[in-house]
Amino acid sequence: MLFFLNQKNKSIINNIKTNNIEIYLKEILTRLTSLENYLMKNN
Repeated sequence: MLFFLNQKNKSIINNIKTNNIEIYLKEILTRLTSLENYLMKNN
């Protein structure tokens, strides 16, 4: 039982980490896109 709970917690933690990485990557992508738009306007 304890082992099962431990595994479940690990998978929850891994899901949270994965979600955070995805959010972080989306944020970077958004910033790059706006930077690209900015540069194209000024050229």
